[in-house]
Amino acid sequence: MTGFAGLGPDFLAFFRDLAAAQNRDWFQANKRRYEAAVKEPLRDLVVGSNEALAARGVPLSGDPRRSVSRINRDVRFSADKRPYKDYAALTFTRAAGEMSPGLLYVQFSPDECFAGIGFYAVDPAHLAAMRAGIAADQPGWVAVENALAKAGAPLEQGEALKRMPRGFEALAGSPVENALRLKAHVAKLRLEPERLGPDLPDRIGQLALGAMPLLQFGWRVLNDPARQI
Repeated sequence: MTGFAGLGPDFLAFFRDLAAAQNRDWFQANKRRYEAAVKEPLRDLVVGSNEALAARGVPLSGDPRRSVSRINRDVRFSADKRPYKDYAALTFTRAAGEMSPGLLYVQFSPDECFAGIGFYAVDPAHLAAMRAGIAADQPGWVAVENALAKAGAPLEQGEALKRMPRGFEALAGSPVENALRLKAHVAKLRLEPERLGPDLPDRIGQLALGAMPLLQFGWRVLNDPARQI
């Protein structure tokens, strides 16, 4: 198993200090602290999570170097010119280090720590295919939602259309109405800041295992040539 020993007390403390400073001089003076308290533990967490995912038969993985978010913000087209992110994130996909639909995302910040898994920020064609799949297999989708709730990570009722999407108006009031109006289909597990210890890879692996019905549903729909947009 990996040598992941947990995210120590200086992990979130670093981001609190960085958020207060937000300047390059401070970051350069604290770069070794960043490497020791943030970057190296996160790389160990990727390795440990890969092992936990593989042990549960979940076909997601990350690259210890490419799957850890960069600390620098891209400010070229943003009115917010703060140079550094005040959070860290990990991404696990079917092709480690490369983005693809149906992924696991883990984020840590002093304000909130969570793991999210599913289909987020998908392109319009994928979202349309997902909605078509839900409408075509309503019992199957209800089973997905029930499985997520049983796993302790229910489907997030996040950003959604105020009205039924075009072409699905007849399903208003149906058991899948809310799912059809959602703009993303994600299960989310909140991680307590005081519980970021050595068992974190196993907790991430268990979330992913519990969310496999969601991933399998989405992958099946998106790979169905009859529903390609």
